[in-house]
Amino acid sequence: MVAEQFTITFLFKADAGRLVVPLDADVEQHRSLKFYSVKNFRPQGSDGPGILPEVRIRKSSGRWVHVDSEKETDLSEAIGAAIDLFNSQGT
Repeated sequence: MVAEQFTITFLFKADAGRLVVPLDADVEQHRSLKFYSVKNFRPQGSDGPGILPEVRIRKSSGRWVHVDSEKETDLSEAIGAAIDLFNSQGT
């Protein structure tokens, strides 16, 4: 069951930080299963089509990991930081 939907903006650092890409993405929180579906990644401020596939992440021991692999990546950490920021703003 989807509990909440919102949009995040974050900086994705690729190529060991040499390439920084500002992105927007749509997030759906699944409270019963305790994970977030993140989709429709697009350049910040764009209404264009998504540029990355959907990912599912969750917080585990203070780290943001992919649900399928239970491993963290630069992408999961960047998304997770944006989700934490959104949640801390109380919106």
